[in-house]
Amino acid sequence: VQGVVDGHAVLVGRPSLLADAGIVLPPELAAALTEAGEQGRTAVAVAWDGAARGVLGVADAVKDGSAAAVAQLRALGLTPILLTGDNRAVAEAVAREVGIDEVHAEVLPEEKVDVVKRLQAEGRSVAMVGDG
Repeated sequence: VQGVVDGHAVLVGRPSLLADAGIVLPPELAAALTEAGEQGRTAVAVAWDGAARGVLGVADAVKDGSAAAVAQLRALGLTPILLTGDNRAVAEAVAREVGIDEVHAEVLPEEKVDVVKRLQAEGRSVAMVGDG
């Protein structure tokens, strides 16, 4: 996300978004990114006026019933897969919580189609449910 707040150019998003804008994270913010990921949070970098200023750690709560739904899919002989744009540590934490073994993380929206096509090319039947 980018915009102007009180006359300041603000950029908020993945660390790669800041890197693409030529903004380098100082070591203390890079460490905060790593720590957020290790805690199962998605790290969002914040910059304004061309300088990195902070890191936000955000997390989605797993919905009640998610683990039971995954168990029901397994009982039907299906293999649930988590395909997400979230960072690997966050995705793996969620997968563990709900009982999913196969994780594809840090996948951009346009790359998700490629993953589905690859799974189909492997002879797998694919159904996808998503939040966006």
